[in-house]
Parts: sequence; structure tokens; C-alpha cells
Amino acid sequence: MVIASAQRALAIDPPWLHTMGQIAGTLLLVELLLALAIVCALMGGLAYAAWWLHRNVIPVVDQYGQQAQQVMGVAGRSGERIVERVATFHGAQVGIFTGLRVFLFGRPQPQREVVPLAAEPAQPVSPAQTFDHFEQGQ
Repeated sequence: MVIASAQRALAIDPPWLHTMGQIAGTLLLVELLLALAIVCALMGGLAYAAWWLHRNVIPVVDQYGQQAQQVMGVAGRSGERIVERVATFHGAQVGIFTGLRVFLFGRPQPQREVVPLAAEPAQPVSPAQTFDHFEQGQ
């Protein structure tokens, strides 16, 4: 009998618990609607920005794009000409200085390196000796 009354007490919810559940559900619904409104406002703003960009910026880029490509081509060719002229000038300058140095001081004589002779000739190493060397862990 005690067990049956305990089960009935647990099965019947108090009225304040039902009220708290209703309040929680209502707050959750309001919170989700607010989040949905914020996301919709962001999407509307992005759609407006895309429309404005397409209407105001893209025609300008289309109009002046070909001219900008031509100007960039001219700038690239001019840069190549400048580099070519600087390289030619530098090459001529080095050639003149080298000619004057050779004329005044003559050609430098190549210096020979002296290789010291070894006291005893090197011994050839056989593959068996190499294998023994690694096998011993040295």
C-alpha cells in the first residue's frame, strides 16, 4: 500500500511544474524567433549589398577594364625596356673597366695550387672490410 501511494504521488505532477514548463517553452520560442529575425536581417543586408555592387560597381569595372589592361601592358613593356637598358649600361661599364685594368696592369697570371704529397699511399678497402666495420658497430 505504501508503494502504490508513492507511485501515485510521483505520477501526478504539481501544477507549478506545468506552469514553469509553459514559461520555458514560451521563452525558447521567443529566443528562436529573435535568432531567426537576426539571420533574416543579415541575409537581407547581404542580398542588398550584392545588388548594389552589381548595379554600381560592375559597370564601372566593365567600362574601364579594357583600358586598365592596356595600361598594364604598356607598363610591363616599359619596365622590360628599362631593365634591358640598365643591364646594357652595366655590361658596358664592366667591359670598359675590365679593358682599362688589363691595359694598365696586364693580365693576371693564374695561380697554381700546390698539393702536398701524402707520406704513404692510400690502401684500397675491400667490401668485406667495410661489412666487418659496420657489423662491429664502429
